[in-house]
Amino acid sequence: MKPPESRWRLLAMIVVLVGALTLAACGSNDSGDATNASTDSQQTTIASSDPGSAARPLSRRFDPNAPAGQAPNLPKVIAHSLPSDAPLFERLQKGIEAGAEAHGLQTISANADGDPAKQVAQLEGFLQRGVGAIVVTPTDPKAIQDVLQRAIDQGIAVFGFNVEPATDFGGADQYSIGHAAGLDAAKFIEEKLGGRAEVAILHEDSYQPLIARHQGWKDGVLTAGSGVHIVFEAEPKKLTAEAAADAMNTALQAHPGINVVLSTGFGAFGALSALEAAGKDPATTYVSGNDGDAPNLAELKKPNSLYKADFAYSLEAGGYAWATFAADWLDGKSIPQVTSYKEVPLTSPAALRAFETLTSDPAKAWENRDQYLQFLGNISWETRKNYINYPWAPVHPASK
Repeated sequence: MKPPESRWRLLAMIVVLVGALTLAACGSNDSGDATNASTDSQQTTIASSDPGSAARPLSRRFDPNAPAGQAPNLPKVIAHSLPSDAPLFERLQKGIEAGAEAHGLQTISANADGDPAKQVAQLEGFLQRGVGAIVVTPTDPKAIQDVLQRAIDQGIAVFGFNVEPATDFGGADQYSIGHAAGLDAAKFIEEKLGGRAEVAILHEDSYQPLIARHQGWKDGVLTAGSGVHIVFEAEPKKLTAEAAADAMNTALQAHPGINVVLSTGFGAFGALSALEAAGKDPATTYVSGNDGDAPNLAELKKPNSLYKADFAYSLEAGGYAWATFAADWLDGKSIPQVTSYKEVPLTSPAALRAFETLTSDPAKAWENRDQYLQFLGNISWETRKNYINYPWAPVHPASK
């Protein structure tokens, strides 16, 4: 027997009402869309469950006031897996140790010496020993993905430098870094070389996040005009100054007129020896690198050096930040999903002095973190499944 038409209308109204209430409840849940949130607190909660994607990278700013949740039952230990003893990673370790001491965490570390298998074994050792957080820069990103995934599955906070999966992905706007260096080189070409230059680029394109930096170098330096020619682009066989010197010697044999070199920190330092051996004139030769490592900064201080600029990072501030966030994670607090490093152009003696003064003390660098770091997204132990599982990087139309 069918119910009267009025009863059908009543049932339909009930269904619509229940549906509306269900949608409203979902809209206030952690899994909702941030665009539907009407308050900052709602945006914080919703943003914490959205890691973004490779096509649309996470870009919401970190909210340090996001509410705390349940804390994991994990050791108060932060472990650091270094890929080598390069100054870059020792500076990161310095920051980690200072931050850990300030927050009552124990630190352990292991150096993989450039060996992917050794790094995997060391990370496995961290898991067996028991840790609450891991900081890692990969020797081979793919080789360590499995062990990092198991760490995340155990609730351990993984702070990964250009590697995923990561609870907090450490990266940088690589295109911006390269473009800034390219523009600085273009200025030198215009002012000192009459708008004419032969350019060599020593890149690291086998490391996917750095391809954008390579494009930034090219786009920046070519703004100097039609007299600029990029005559050599190559990746050194190893991440060492010696390998970079070999690559630069090869470049000079084919193109002895090279007078501008754009490279990473170790690449630029290695290129210097080859250029100096070739008798290049500091007045008409430009070399720039990045990272802000001590040997490069010492070279910048020389009055007649070929090395003209460094686009640095404060690894000291980054290490201190990650130790601080590790302590917060273990207390159940919300931490960033991305730690993005800002380049600091060291193109003048004053800029160099300021950078050295602040970064000599990791705690001081942390106090001035807005100069060096940007934090995006929110994640906590309770929302730990929303980790970054793609190589985070800002999207620039020119870098595609």
